[in-house]
Amino acid sequence: MTSREKVLNFIIEYMKEFQYPPSVREIQSAMGWKSPRAVAWHLEKLELEGKINYNGKRKIAVKGYKFGKDSRYDQQEI
Repeated sequence: MTSREKVLNFIIEYMKEFQYPPSVREIQSAMGWKSPRAVAWHLEKLELEGKINYNGKRKIAVKGYKFGKDSRYDQQEI
């Protein structure tokens, strides 16, 4: 699994648990990275791949992710 896939999986699992996206610092801590810029780079790449929406701040949205009781991630929608 690539680092980018790990970031995406972390975001999805975090959103399943808390119903909102993690901060860049939370992702940084979970990945064990020293720089928040590394997180931003991966988020930017995930956005370019069409897997998330990311505006450079806390606003991270995973495309294909459904909130609520039926929370799920449908990769086929991407």
